[in-house]
Amino acid sequence: MKKVPHKEVINLNAIAPETFAINDDEISYFDRTNRYEGRFYRLGKKAEYLVTEVDESQGVLTHEGEEHLININKNYTRIERLSDSGEWLEIINLEGIFFDLKKNESAIYACLGNENSSTIIKIFNKEGKVLNDIRPENIIFGSSICLHSEYIYLGSIDKSNNFKIFKLNYLGNTEAFWDIRINSQNRIISKICIYYNYVFMLIAGRKNSLVILDRVDGSYKEIFSDRLGVNNIIDFDIYNDNIYILNGRNIYSWKCGDITCIESSKASINLGLSLDLLYYRYHIYSKGLRNQIKFGLFAAVIPSLLVYIFLSNRFSQYINNFDLLRTTLYLYMIFSYFIASIKNIFTMVEKERRIEYLLSISKEYEIKKNFQVPLLFGVTTFAMVEFGMLPKSNLVTSIIVLILTGALFYGVEYLCIKNIKTMNQDMVVELLEDVDIQTFDYIRKVVKNLNQGHTEKFYIEIKSRKKVNEKSIEPWKNTRSYIFGENVIVYLEDNKIIAEMDLSKRDIKYSRFSIIMDYVCFIKSIVDIQEIQVEYTKKHI
Repeated sequence: MKKVPHKEVINLNAIAPETFAINDDEISYFDRTNRYEGRFYRLGKKAEYLVTEVDESQGVLTHEGEEHLININKNYTRIERLSDSGEWLEIINLEGIFFDLKKNESAIYACLGNENSSTIIKIFNKEGKVLNDIRPENIIFGSSICLHSEYIYLGSIDKSNNFKIFKLNYLGNTEAFWDIRINSQNRIISKICIYYNYVFMLIAGRKNSLVILDRVDGSYKEIFSDRLGVNNIIDFDIYNDNIYILNGRNIYSWKCGDITCIESSKASINLGLSLDLLYYRYHIYSKGLRNQIKFGLFAAVIPSLLVYIFLSNRFSQYINNFDLLRTTLYLYMIFSYFIASIKNIFTMVEKERRIEYLLSISKEYEIKKNFQVPLLFGVTTFAMVEFGMLPKSNLVTSIIVLILTGALFYGVEYLCIKNIKTMNQDMVVELLEDVDIQTFDYIRKVVKNLNQGHTEKFYIEIKSRKKVNEKSIEPWKNTRSYIFGENVIVYLEDNKIIAEMDLSKRDIKYSRFSIIMDYVCFIKSIVDIQEIQVEYTKKHI
């Protein structure tokens, strides 16, 4: 099916933008820089600038691109807005879980959520005074709202498991509704926009799509990203007869009239294969195997000697000394590979080691062509071919197999390295994280105070029950250095491990919280921790 060409592309200097709004030739967007932090940006004609940085709260852009936060804590939700002075002001605290916030031209808010396991829309003003509660009936779940003129449009799933759009007034009365009978399994309506007689909906699921409903005749069509020539539809907005779609770090635009004329399309088949992950997985295996080759060579000596002794005692009259030595040598080569490979697999079970290898791969200057592993594969294959032909031998065939196998895996190494170099800037490694709630809450509280103190420098003192070997800390410093540069000092004082960190130049894909937590978890894996003290400092590092 022919793709619909887009009108223009707007590039965002972002990491993982989640939502955006366009108003008066300015784009406001929220970038989820990492799991625990996010940033609001504004992009004008001349420049892009950072508005503010937030924690793991949900960033929301309402009328005219105004920045808001939704903070969910257990069964309570706090709504905040960013003032002109750059301070976060609380608007309202709501009982229940609320997740979609909209504001109209009259500064009236509508917030969609769940209260006591039922869908509710809270209507309140900018002072936080609740004006009305709307409780839609005959639906399982309401997922998105849109304010247009004097009405609220609600996207939901009804009791028949079909999508349904409700048109409600501010008193909660239903003015109209439309059924959207498309696949709703594991999918929700995540956003709604009104354009003349059309309702544009973003359907979020395994494969996002855009559904366009004609309010006059009730007809609708579903358009998948492939039809538009983009990989995904993360968010969209309509402004000045144009529809803007967020795909990755780019915003594409089309004329709304061109989109409404498109026929329905089907989702392309996705086999779920990610070559990006395969490149990293193979390279981790290869890197680990290279580190275990010496161990394999030494460890294979004993089983090889045992085989030699067994064969020489039991079959000496059938096997001459030359064939006996050949058999032992080939088995030694095969044993070396399998022992090194098994040891490598067991080593990779440890999360600390997998992270260490991934982080070392992330440093582009450490990625180099690896001749050892292709050679190991080639020699092992040579030994297996020769062993299989015993007592005969065909060295020409075996050497050809050796060369072809080595060349094949060298090509695999080269391909992995080439692709990893291009993907490194987007790769984020999941650092170590402690499941202990007390440690988690303590570090989270410290980081929050750190943010309020407007400093990136902090001091960590960990007291150990025993004296610590300084070399045991080196792996952490070496592998994490690309995240925060050289702005970390770790030293020992008796049984204390002291770290002074300046994270002002860190890679913002990694949060302050995750870096501190990773450090504490690493130290916890090598020593018995007695006490942890984290505080921020103004000391020059």
